Amino acid sequence: MQNKNQKITSVLVALLVSTATLMGAVATTVQAATTTPGTIAYQGRLLDSSSDPLAGSYTFRFSIWSDADSDATDYLGSGAIDPAATGYEGWTEEHAVTTDAFGLFDVDLGSILTLPNFTAATHTYLQVDVKVTGAADTTYEVLDPDTSSAVIDRNVLHKKAYAENADTVDNADVGTAAGNLATLGTGGVWDIAVMGSGTNADTFIIDDNDDGATSGIQFGSDGTDGSITFTNATGDITITTPDDSDLVNIDNATLTSTSDAGLDFGTSDTFRIREASDPNTNAACTYVRELIMNTADGMLMRCTGVGVAGVATWTNIDTTGGSVDFEGLFANDADDTLTTSNSDFTINSGTGDTIITSNDWGVDASGNITTNGTVDGVDLQSIPFANLATRAKELVFSPEYPNFAVEQDGTANKGKMEVFFVDDGGAAKRNYYNFTTRNGSIQDMYVTLSFQLPLDFVSFTGAPLNVNYQTSDGVITTNQVDIELYDTTGTAVALTGGSDLANAAWTNAAITFGGGETFTAGSTVTMKLLLQSTSSGFARISDIVFNYNGR
Repeated sequence: MQNKNQKITSVLVALLVSTATLMGAVATTVQAATTTPGTIAYQGRLLDSSSDPLAGSYTFRFSIWSDADSDATDYLGSGAIDPAATGYEGWTEEHAVTTDAFGLFDVDLGSILTLPNFTAATHTYLQVDVKVTGAADTTYEVLDPDTSSAVIDRNVLHKKAYAENADTVDNADVGTAAGNLATLGTGGVWDIAVMGSGTNADTFIIDDNDDGATSGIQFGSDGTDGSITFTNATGDITITTPDDSDLVNIDNATLTSTSDAGLDFGTSDTFRIREASDPNTNAACTYVRELIMNTADGMLMRCTGVGVAGVATWTNIDTTGGSVDFEGLFANDADDTLTTSNSDFTINSGTGDTIITSNDWGVDASGNITTNGTVDGVDLQSIPFANLATRAKELVFSPEYPNFAVEQDGTANKGKMEVFFVDDGGAAKRNYYNFTTRNGSIQDMYVTLSFQLPLDFVSFTGAPLNVNYQTSDGVITTNQVDIELYDTTGTAVALTGGSDLANAAWTNAAITFGGGETFTAGSTVTMKLLLQSTSSGFARISDIVFNYNGR
């Protein structure tokens, strides 16, 4: 155990007394509670029991405690402080000191191991032990500040230690609540995390002293992300975007955009645009050439004459800038027919039938199309199937697949194959095959699918196959899925991305073909999906999608 100075019988002297005192923190600024502490100067004079100075090489051990008494249970057999000792607060620092002829010495606590953020509830006492440098730790002796008390063996920490960790200024702490202080972050800018959420003033003033030609708000450190600038002399507001050409100016109530896609109303003092549902009923036209968007049918209309709501003064605008009101034309036509020199376009208002009659082609009331010519040089009634254009199509299989079978290869096939449905919300609804086993070693089972290529099949696309799968984890030695595919001649297809599939989340595996395989429309393709797992996992497959070009 550590000796208390009133019982010392070490090689030092019969009694050691230290006049060392805590002199104060070396902090230069008030710091918040999370600020790294500085160091604390500790100065003292080492005397023997006769008050004579001790000069020589000593090792001082400083430690912080929450209780005042030092006893044998606070130390290990080696003489080191027990990290689990009651009251020990985890901070210890040793200093090698050479005292002078007067026994004087000084050290900086915290210069070796960072001091803790002091709190009065836990960091209450400083214990000082001393031994001859090089001696065993078991010779450490406690410098007892009160030899008259058997339970007071440590120095009380006073306010100068806690001042190193001041967390308020005038009782105001850092934060975002009422009365809190804001702090500057890296680069000397406001830290968003401790800024207030607003202001209780009705007006926010920029350039309150009126000494600037312009005032503004800049986005980004160098202004290249954009800015808003107000020119005091003219009252102009300029909005600048990252592209130098994308400028928006508000000058004397005129809005101007200098970007290629912008609108410039600077040459007109009567340009107006608005919107209304059924303008001829609900909106009064106040300026000729005023524009209005008819929100009921999505058409743009213009004013042809000043009027009041309910008077038909709005007309549709066609792409050439003219005015064609097809609704009006049909309404004024006795048989709802538009007629040109060589064709008729008729809408039967009673049945809704559309009839088109022309010299070359027509549509009757039943929707039948007739033609006197050809389409791309081919008679419509005898267009060869091969002449039809191809387009991208999908062939989708969802469990349970049509014409499927569950197969075993005779080795390590102990397990159970089931079909489940899961609804993960939204579009994440799926059926899936689920393979599990109670065996600790990996087991497997095939799901085999045979299907006929569609008669309109021409070829597979560059991304021909997608397989949705999930395993209990991403470790292939625990669980995985492997894909096999056989073309219409029964030859195995070289696949890329179809083996060692393992992922804890549902995953869409994009699989490509190696080339050289044969796929014939109307012939049978076979696909095998090998699900493998151990007792600690599972393997699952869901939708299979073949992407092909068809007619």
